[in-house]
Amino acid sequence: MRDFGMYVFKDLVLPHEESGVVRGNIEVPPTITEIVNLMADKCFVQMESDDFCDELVDVQPVPQLFASIDWVPHELLALMGLRATDQEHLVLTPGTLDHDDDIYQLSLMWVLRADPGMAFRHTHPDGPWLFHRPGDWYLFDDRLYHEVSPQQVDGRDPAWNSMYVAWCIKLGAL
Repeated sequence: MRDFGMYVFKDLVLPHEESGVVRGNIEVPPTITEIVNLMADKCFVQMESDDFCDELVDVQPVPQLFASIDWVPHELLALMGLRATDQEHLVLTPGTLDHDDDIYQLSLMWVLRADPGMAFRHTHPDGPWLFHRPGDWYLFDDRLYHEVSPQQVDGRDPAWNSMYVAWCIKLGAL
């Protein structure tokens, strides 16, 4: 197979330059924001009480209350030859070291909380930091290098309890 600057995932292909890049923004409803903030704050307190020794990514089921929200951009995914599956979860983190997982694979991510200074990097350790905002959605593959890390913005350090929360839906081919 020749290298065309694309990552090939069995029957799914994601161009390198599209990994983690914001494709759109869908407003997060205020009630969801309230619930996510409570979940994130509770998660941070638990991780802090464990001295941040355990896994710094908490994966939780999508709350039942969120079921009525159809945020998935089905038409745009179809244009890329992709579809959302019924496998979904929330990812909560105060930051992670660079790693790859190979658990969820190619996924659609909707950022529900990204405190100021929380930055995401995908595909390469020297790649650019991306500063997502709540409502941003992007494609992500956990088989590739990635990390979330608090970064200075305009010379200011992020808050100690900064969190990044995203709704993750595994993707499949049409």
